Amino acid sequence: MDTVRQPITTETVLGHIKSKSDLVAQDFDSNYDEIFYGLAEEIAESLETLIGLIDSEGENALSDADFQSAIFLWNGLGSIISAIEIFRRGHILEPQTILRMVVETVASAFDIHSNPDKLIQLKSNKYDSTKAISIATKAIPLAGQEYGVLSNYISHISLLHTAPKGNLDQTNPTLWIGGGYKKEHEKYHYGVFMAIKTTLSLLNEFMEVIFYEKIKKHKYIKKNLNGELVIDISEPTAGKWKSIAEKFRELMDIDMDDIDIK
Repeated sequence: MDTVRQPITTETVLGHIKSKSDLVAQDFDSNYDEIFYGLAEEIAESLETLIGLIDSEGENALSDADFQSAIFLWNGLGSIISAIEIFRRGHILEPQTILRMVVETVASAFDIHSNPDKLIQLKSNKYDSTKAISIATKAIPLAGQEYGVLSNYISHISLLHTAPKGNLDQTNPTLWIGGGYKKEHEKYHYGVFMAIKTTLSLLNEFMEVIFYEKIKKHKYIKKNLNGELVIDISEPTAGKWKSIAEKFRELMDIDMDDIDIK
């Protein structure tokens, strides 16, 4: 006897959006709560730093260009939060398209800071943010590398896009996008975590470069003996990121020396 396929209805889709995605999120939380906590801790500290800069008055007030740079970075952190939220609900590729936008936003923050006259282009809707990537990459090469990876493998169609999303079982097409937490998908999950931590690290590095003289606590950037700003991740912060990189290496069987742990 032939199996009768159950139709995918409006209620099926709404059921996923309103209830099943919450179950997926709970499943992810129970397995990755410690990582989510670490990311939230880092984001909160960065938001607090930025709001202090944005609210500065008098002689400490930001220039118009730097004020816009701070807003870009603030928005970038909000976008990282949204990427984490979507990931919690079982989406693997979509969070990384958001992260690509964040990298471009961060690059634009650095570009506007470095070239204040471009604020006029931005306000007249003539600013080209894609050109900011090359400018930011000259300061921190990882910006271009991360943008390239997220573009080539995530935003543009690749092998990663070939599999169907959700449960397409004929008799019970649940549309559980991501399927909830599955141990065999752990390496893909840590791939997303690597993208999140790299993007968040980049944002913080550029924040400290742009506002180095105004920020009291430096966790990512320091001045060397020549007075040049260089990347120097504090041990507690590097340790937090290293645990994610080590797990990713273990799952993917990659030599640790090939992984940037920032």
